[in-house]
Amino acid sequence: MSALPVLILRLVTLKVGPEAFPARKDWLWLLVSLYLALNLAINAWVDRWREGLGSASLGLVFTALVLWALLRWRGHEGRFVQTFIASMGATLFFTLALAPISIQAMEMLQQNIQPSMLTGLVSLLFLGWSFSVDAHILRKALEIGRMTSLALVAVLYLTLSIVSTLLFGPVA
Repeated sequence: MSALPVLILRLVTLKVGPEAFPARKDWLWLLVSLYLALNLAINAWVDRWREGLGSASLGLVFTALVLWALLRWRGHEGRFVQTFIASMGATLFFTLALAPISIQAMEMLQQNIQPSMLTGLVSLLFLGWSFSVDAHILRKALEIGRMTSLALVAVLYLTLSIVSTLLFGPVA
């Protein structure tokens, strides 16, 4: 099991792609469970657990469906479990890394206090890093070009963000 955190760290530093992950469904369910629990904990901290759990669940379903559809379109259905593990591992890493900032920002917004520029800058840097990791995962899994994967991730991020905000309001 110690191999999973190492693989995730290597993935987020762009040293490996989703092909490095074994297609282990126990790892997949572990990461999904940890991600849901972490989102529940973050949002419960500021009494928004329903919205956080709803948004996290929507993100999971959306990611799974989009990955499955894209892999099927490219004829790589057999890579789904590996790709979803890689995607969930990266998502869990960035959610955990940003948890203190997310909690602080949500607490400040609830009190009608504008978060600091440093908070916004750090969040933006992590978003850019996460964006590049997601593009890396898609590029390797789908065997597409770098610019295509970046464009695809941009569309997916925006779509999920808009739908999640419309359904659950702004959450971490």
